Amino acid sequence: MSGFSDDLSDAQAKALAEIKGNACDVSSNPVVDDEYLLRFLRARDFDVAKAEKMLRQCLKWREEIDIENHQNRQTPEVLKLLPNISLPIGKAKNGSPIVYLNYTGADMKGLFRCIQTKDFMWWLCYELEMADAVVRSTSKPYKGLTLVCDYNRISMDVLSKQNLDFEKQFNPIMEKNFPEIVNKVLILNGSTVLHIFLKLVKYLIPKETLSKLEFLKDPKDLKKFIDDDQLIGHYGGTLVDEDGDPKFSSKIIYPTKIPESFYIAPNFADYELNSDYTKVEIGRGKEISVAVEVATIGFSIIWFVLSKDGELEIGINFKAESGDVEPVEPMSKVNCDVCPESGSKICSKVGTYTVVIRNNAVLKSKKVAYNVEVLKEDDSEPILTKL
Repeated sequence: MSGFSDDLSDAQAKALAEIKGNACDVSSNPVVDDEYLLRFLRARDFDVAKAEKMLRQCLKWREEIDIENHQNRQTPEVLKLLPNISLPIGKAKNGSPIVYLNYTGADMKGLFRCIQTKDFMWWLCYELEMADAVVRSTSKPYKGLTLVCDYNRISMDVLSKQNLDFEKQFNPIMEKNFPEIVNKVLILNGSTVLHIFLKLVKYLIPKETLSKLEFLKDPKDLKKFIDDDQLIGHYGGTLVDEDGDPKFSSKIIYPTKIPESFYIAPNFADYELNSDYTKVEIGRGKEISVAVEVATIGFSIIWFVLSKDGELEIGINFKAESGDVEPVEPMSKVNCDVCPESGSKICSKVGTYTVVIRNNAVLKSKKVAYNVEVLKEDDSEPILTKL
């Protein structure tokens, strides 16, 4: 049996009933229904314990990034020049809605000079959520979407360390929080650069997802999977938008070179002269810890970190009264020499929090400027600055 809601074995139906019972405390969440639960069960081969753990971690993640209230976040203007995951346009022959992702001409080098990695990652999660919401509401049983990826004229920039580091962070997020979202991936114009890129990130992609990839040499080959009246005119179909545009430019972004006016690459010397920032040199393989006391739940820790000499790792720990140290923001690599890294974390506990800044290089020390503050819940002036 396939494990979809219209094709369940007795054992699979029993597993569904079991996870529904176990997760009854989250049943009021609007995304949690039978179709949603089955996605986690299929992703974990109907192991109820593993599927339930994955479900709860996903719901916690959704709450932490507040993905339900995505409309409240401001969209950086530069994102209009970057590849996007479109809303569904038409349906494939297998019945799954089609979304498009066009990397043709994408300026990946410029991307990481004008936006923080976590903001771009959040934007892609938001787009996935928007597309997934349409699929959830229009497709029963839920069988995911068909993703058409156009990699024509991609440059060597996709092989840059910044882009590869981004893929290492984003792919696990997608796999853990959007299970079974992909039904088929149709890849156009599979150049040598693309094959090298996929070889480098292949280990990040689940085997089940790899089996769904189809490499197509010609756009005409899309018609093996999509009927003419469901394929956009730009790729040889007959489908156009309300304005008669065969490219569906209202939904699909066709990337262009990012003007340097968008770049926010930092000038370290400016921060060396600014008394609001602490300047230190972190030895190779060493780290510094910036401790702040939080006296009220709901206050936020905010940080700004800039490196003169390369990437760093940043994370936050909480120290309990017992002395046990608990990570609340896992250590992650940030290219804060390319783009200043800033962020915030709402504190759910009272006590001591430590922002850790680590130099993961084995050959050189790094000059760093940083600022760590605690803000009240109402976003008023900082009540404490630990430098």
